[in-house]
Amino acid sequence: MEYFKKAIELDPDLAVAYRGLGLGYKAIGKTEEAISIWEKALGLSSKDDFLVYLLGNVNLEIGRKAQALKYFEKYLLLKNDIISPEELRKIESLIQECKKE
Repeated sequence: MEYFKKAIELDPDLAVAYRGLGLGYKAIGKTEEAISIWEKALGLSSKDDFLVYLLGNVNLEIGRKAQALKYFEKYLLLKNDIISPEELRKIESLIQECKKE
């Protein structure tokens, strides 16, 4: 994670470094920190579908279904015409999971 922190120090607008740092925090169980960092990265790179997917998954994982739904719907908009049928089924399944009570 130190390399990502150094990269951010050198270039505070390097979204991919924030994405990597967030993955590191998530891997060590610091979920809220990961979310915060990924949201910062998304502010820098609003069309990064992988970040949107990560944010959808992590929010669903911690029970924030409304937030997760927002990210999964944004993911579909970003992928638009370049989503495979298999990937579309997966995202639609995650969306249904978000809508369950």
